Amino acid sequence: MTFNNGEQHKNIALAVVNDALDENDETVIVTLSNPTPGASTTLGANPVHTYTINDDDAMPTVAFALASSNGAESVTPANLAVNLSTASGRTVTVDYAVTGGTATGGGTDFTLASGTLTFFAGQTTQNVAITVVTTR
Repeated sequence: MTFNNGEQHKNIALAVVNDALDENDETVIVTLSNPTPGASTTLGANPVHTYTINDDDAMPTVAFALASSNGAESVTPANLAVNLSTASGRTVTVDYAVTGGTATGGGTDFTLASGTLTFFAGQTTQNVAITVVTTR
């Protein structure tokens, strides 16, 4: 960047790409160096500038792919698909737990402990696996 005689201000243009990916805020660091002529020009108090790009994209929603499903008791595990509405640029987690129903858990009709599903960046589908007890 060159300052002409009499100029005191210059702008550095930063083109920010607007994507649709939910992600963490990101920073760009710009550093000034090597002012000339060296004998009469020095760097001031702020030779480094940090610009933060604030993410403005909607966070994905998380839900079961279907509201209900069924399967034979001879088929195990039963995989219940859970989807994100859109891919995220960061890790998304969601907790799950058995909250009702007529089957008996704890290994009588099925086994499913509470847990957490983890969607890593870019993943949009995970499964909650229920182990169906096929013999008693």
